Amino acid sequence: MIAWLKGEVTRCLTDSLVLRVGDVGYLLTVGEGTASTVLPGDPLELHVHTHVREQEFSLFGFREAIHVELFEALTTVKGVGPRVAVAILDALSPDDLVLAVEGGDVRRLSSAKGVGKKVAERLAMELKGKLPASAGLDLSAATPANGKSPKGAVWRDLASALANLQYKRGEIERVLEQLAETHGESPEFDTVLRAALGALRR
Repeated sequence: MIAWLKGEVTRCLTDSLVLRVGDVGYLLTVGEGTASTVLPGDPLELHVHTHVREQEFSLFGFREAIHVELFEALTTVKGVGPRVAVAILDALSPDDLVLAVEGGDVRRLSSAKGVGKKVAERLAMELKGKLPASAGLDLSAATPANGKSPKGAVWRDLASALANLQYKRGEIERVLEQLAETHGESPEFDTVLRAALGALRR
C-alpha cells in the first residue's frame, strides 16, 4: 500500500499527473487545483490513497494528510465515488468542508462538480460529527440546517464555549434552542452559560 510519494513531476494533465520517484513513474489522480499549479520538472510531495476495486488499481494524491482522511470518509457515502470526492476536496478547503457538513449547508456542498442536492444532503446527514477537524476550527461557525438556533454574538460565544468544553454539536444546538425560548435574543453571557451547563448536566 502506497501512502506517500516524493519525486519530480514529469507530466501534467487536467486532473492527473505523473510523478517520477527513482526509476518509476506513478500516475496519480489529483484535484484540478493541484494539477494547475505544478509543471514538469517541479519537485512534489503527495499523500496518497491507494484505491483497489476488482481489477482497477488507482492512486489519488493530496497535498495534505487530512485530505486523505476526508477523501476516505467522503467515499463511504453512497453516490460519492473517488473522483467526486476529489472534486469536493478541490472545491472546499478541509475547514470549509467540515463546517458545511456540520451546518448541513447543502448549497455549499453542491458547489462541487458532480454533487447534486440529494448527494449533498446525504453528505450532511451521514458525515455529521464524523469528519476530522483541524486544530482550532470553531465548529460554532457552522450554520445549522434547520435555522432554529438563536443568532447573535452572545449565542455564538456560548456555542463556542460549550464546544471547547467538548460538548457535541447536537447537544449544543438543542440547549441553545431551549434557552432562546426563555432568555430572549440578547441575554447576559454568564446567565445563559450557567443555564446551559445546568441543562447539559441533567
